[in-house]
Amino acid sequence: KQKTAYEIPKRDWSSDVCSSDLTPSVARWTLALAMGLSLGTLPAVQAQQTLVVAAPQVPTGFDGDIPKVATRQMIVQANESLVRFKRVTGADGRVSLDPTQIEGNLAESWTVSPDGKTFVFKLRQGVKSPWGNEMKADDIVWSLERAWNIKRTSFFLYGLTVGVQEFRKTGEYEVTIVTKTPTRMLLPMLTMYFPTLHDKAQVLKHATPDDPFGNKYIDQNLVGFGAYFIDSFKPGEQVVLRANPNYFRGKPYYDRIIYREVPSLANRVALLKTGQVQWLEDTPLKQGADLKRDRTVKGESVTGTQPAAVKFNMGVKPFDDRPVQIGRAHV
Repeated sequence: KQKTAYEIPKRDWSSDVCSSDLTPSVARWTLALAMGLSLGTLPAVQAQQTLVVAAPQVPTGFDGDIPKVATRQMIVQANESLVRFKRVTGADGRVSLDPTQIEGNLAESWTVSPDGKTFVFKLRQGVKSPWGNEMKADDIVWSLERAWNIKRTSFFLYGLTVGVQEFRKTGEYEVTIVTKTPTRMLLPMLTMYFPTLHDKAQVLKHATPDDPFGNKYIDQNLVGFGAYFIDSFKPGEQVVLRANPNYFRGKPYYDRIIYREVPSLANRVALLKTGQVQWLEDTPLKQGADLKRDRTVKGESVTGTQPAAVKFNMGVKPFDDRPVQIGRAHV
């Protein structure tokens, strides 16, 4: 039986909390770990205020368009996309993503032209960053212009793959994106964390003539309209995220998230078992299976949307054998 955190008696806090107990913004920690196994305990002391995560390494940068080690784990806490995959609650009460359905996020609605090339997004009004700046079409268009200027991940995916030809402001809360050819790829692509959509006013406070898009500031800060922002950052030690008091989806479950660097797996496990951290990241499957047998630890795994691939060297035996290749293709 699943219980929400405030319903769990003190004696049960170490074993009954699961991802469905969290708000959608915090549940993303689980989604970000979906390719592996995450395990955690939740002590009674300050349980609703702070979540401590032990990870092999803290990020070295926070720019979603120029990702570095562990950038993704941070960016999904602080940045929101125009649209997102629909959240579905199952019979067991667990929330999961339905990649076959897309719903509004920063954009509350959109229309597609009959020729399938022009997408008009109506932005949600009243969305504010942690600095109190309201999101408008200027922020979205400026963020896209920056992505095109640095010519990294977003430019490759949207400009070269999807074929985005033009993006422009068509109203204070309206953005239009035009593609070269009809496409069904644009909306699913826009559920991702890139292009990262920034608070333009906050970034430009740190821009310089040599860095007009504030790339150096973006690399070391999270400047979006999401649930969290960086309260403090000590490279090689920890990142402290603070809840956005203006978050448009309501107050996040945790006021603060401490993402701590603990390179040794043995040390991470020891910190978990002694209650000094509540969540482990990047736990190998074997150790995860061992921990799940520990009654003081709750193991949690969720289905993600990230694909996994197995590659074969077709030049070595037995994969160079044609019948083997044909058989593999049918598996």
